Amino acid sequence: MVEDFNKCEKSHLMKDYDRVLLWCKIFLYFKSFTGFKGSGLAYCLLFPMEKLFEEYVALILAKKFRHRIQTQHKGYSLLEFPKRFNLIPDIYLPSKNIIMDTKWKIINSLDDISQSDLYQMFAYLTKYKSNNVVLIYPYTGNVNDNRCYFDKKMNKN
Repeated sequence: MVEDFNKCEKSHLMKDYDRVLLWCKIFLYFKSFTGFKGSGLAYCLLFPMEKLFEEYVALILAKKFRHRIQTQHKGYSLLEFPKRFNLIPDIYLPSKNIIMDTKWKIINSLDDISQSDLYQMFAYLTKYKSNNVVLIYPYTGNVNDNRCYFDKKMNKN
């Protein structure tokens, strides 16, 4: 394909295709979107990876649990009166009362999990009266010990 691309000739009749050809060149020559020296000019192509990851995980789980999952469940809020600060877990499996939240972050150890993410999961655990909350990160193979637990006595009120 690179040979075919090299046969493209620039002319004033092809001016409308300049931007598309530039994108093609970037992909065909395996260029990156980081700065590289040259006269090429391209606009960034960005994807909201946190949303794509969330949708991907939800799709996989929907197949496994035969569509019994709910995404972006809006059943609870932190404050009851006035109703404020909605809790919206990414994935909820009502039949088993399991709450899952996806995080598009690379973690190399359990120390990389943010405290605010754990507070968020604790809020789900408490409000949903669940025994199972799960944080889902992209797999990297870096974390061997991939489980941590809340003290179950904390949720027995």
